[in-house]
Amino acid sequence: MGMSSITLRQLEYFCVLAETLSFRTAADQCAVSQPTLTSAIQVLEQQLGIALFERDRRSVLLTPEGRALLAQSKQIVQLSQDLATKAMSAAQVGRSQVVIGAIPTIAPFWVESVLAVSAQKFADLRIQFQELQTHQLIQALREGRVDIGLLALPADIEELAQRQLRADRLKLVVSRQSAMASSATAVSLSTLQANEMVWLEEGHCLRDHGIAACSLEGALPEALSVNSLLTMVRLVASGYGAALLPQLAIDAGLIDNLPITEVETREQPTRDLVAICRQTHPNKRFLLGEFADALAAL
Repeated sequence: MGMSSITLRQLEYFCVLAETLSFRTAADQCAVSQPTLTSAIQVLEQQLGIALFERDRRSVLLTPEGRALLAQSKQIVQLSQDLATKAMSAAQVGRSQVVIGAIPTIAPFWVESVLAVSAQKFADLRIQFQELQTHQLIQALREGRVDIGLLALPADIEELAQRQLRADRLKLVVSRQSAMASSATAVSLSTLQANEMVWLEEGHCLRDHGIAACSLEGALPEALSVNSLLTMVRLVASGYGAALLPQLAIDAGLIDNLPITEVETREQPTRDLVAICRQTHPNKRFLLGEFADALAAL
């Protein structure tokens, strides 16, 4: 039997016996039978090739070799106890803190509600929030920098666990001065030209959703490309083009008090809002279960 077979339990028994110098007392403190402790010490001595204790019927004494190994053995046992304590602390942190990532077309319109429902239903849960574009969010999840992500499908998340939260319709909005605003018939999205629209710049999934909804192909010859929905609606209000907006943003008041109106369309495109996390996340069951239930109810 080699040195590598020495166990932490054997070292614990050795340290306690060295302190008590009594097999019976040491066995009681270790919550094992005296024969079990005696056998473990004998095996340890065989593995080390030295005698750790002198013993007879009346007394137990540490040998010089035993004294030489005692300090290091205590250190190893203490390190293992420290490791266990830190592991418990880390587990508590993992259960009390959640890092949420959300894409820019969700974050501004949901973050307040997410924080409110978390405070109400999970009072001891500390929330951290990050706003990231889809590819950044997926990467942050894969690297462990985010616990749960809120994004819109379609997206490349095959290896990630997901939970559908809600469907979010995309609505066509135009300036009230636009000819489409007074149209008596529903507009077909497939008849719209790319340069008639205001688009989010590349990297935003809403851009891809809009391209698919309008059945556009190839590079977009768009006249206007912006980085936020706020800029988009300001341009629409000024008559610079139409835009497809998420119902989530409209319901949150994005176009309130602006000279913008919704236009009925023949198609009714939607995006699926989902919560995602790593398949291996230790709290996946909670994140995509009870926590996601609360988000889906918003």
